[in-house]
Amino acid sequence: MADMTVHALAVKRGLIDHLMVAPGLSAFQVSWSFPRNPGRYWVMVGKIDWQDSHWVTNRQTETVYDIHTVVSVAVPGADAEKVESSALQAAEAIRLSLVSDPSVGGIAISSVFVPDRLISWPTPDGHEAQWEGTVRITARDSR
Repeated sequence: MADMTVHALAVKRGLIDHLMVAPGLSAFQVSWSFPRNPGRYWVMVGKIDWQDSHWVTNRQTETVYDIHTVVSVAVPGADAEKVESSALQAAEAIRLSLVSDPSVGGIAISSVFVPDRLISWPTPDGHEAQWEGTVRITARDSR
C-alpha cells in the first residue's frame, strides 16, 4: 500500500475518533462509511479526495484532504423543519469541534468545515433529513 494511502486512512480514522467524542454528537452513531445498520441518528465519514500534495521539506509532504461527511436524522412523527433543524445542530457540533481543535486531536495542521447541502423527505412514520459537507484537513506526513 502506498504511503499516501496509509496516511489518508490515518487522517480519516483520526477524524472519526474526534467526532465520536465531540460534544453534541453523543446520540449519533459515527461510522467509517455508510452504517450497516443505521439508527435514527448517524454520521458517516465517507470518501476522501486529495486536493493538493507537495513536499515541504526533504522528509515531509503536506497534503490537503477533503473528507465527505454526512449527518442523518430520522424522527418518527416529526416534520421536515424539525429533522432539518436537528441535522443542522449536529453539523454545528462538528463545526464547533473543529474550531475548538483544528488539529483534530493532533493529526492535522489545520481543518475547516465546508457545508454543502441539507435535504429532507417524508418517511412512513415521520421525516428524515441529511446534511452533507466536507471536512478539509491539511496534514503532514514524514517519510
